[in-house]
Amino acid sequence: MAPSPSRTARRGAASRIAAPCILALGASLILAPPVAAQPAQAPEVSPNQPRSQPDQAQASSPAAGNLADYAAMLLSAEQQLKTSLERSGQQPAGNQQKAMTPARMDMQAAAQNAFDTVRRAPNSFRSDSLYEDAERSIRESLAKIVQGTEPGESDGAAEAVLQQVTRLREGVQAKASAG
Repeated sequence: MAPSPSRTARRGAASRIAAPCILALGASLILAPPVAAQPAQAPEVSPNQPRSQPDQAQASSPAAGNLADYAAMLLSAEQQLKTSLERSGQQPAGNQQKAMTPARMDMQAAAQNAFDTVRRAPNSFRSDSLYEDAERSIRESLAKIVQGTEPGESDGAAEAVLQQVTRLREGVQAKASAG
């Protein structure tokens, strides 16, 4: 038995409507970053306020046992940030809806990770001016990345984080070799 013409017309209309909806849903699932790739919020601390107590990020990750281990941790964070900066520089800052691209989100997350890694310094090193200056500078740059409205502003701040992490790692390696 052949379907009635009105039933065939309804099926055709339904398939014309359903196909674009399914494609749009599939595209949004493919383009959406995984939950783990979404960056954490920057710490809400005034740049001039000294840190007196560790926050949750620091409490969940133990401090490095010694300077050599700390230098290795910094190197890993430095490499991750450098890679994410290279990737984000190859893509536009935002899409047509002015939303941040996944590469930019990855760069922001890598900068946050670098800051969290810096804060895992051995307790004996936390009063060193090298550490204090780096921690303050990176915290300020991270705030610019998170709150920045222009892509160039966040790129410059992320580059500043990378330079500061590199400078800190080199200083830590020198102190570890000397001590």
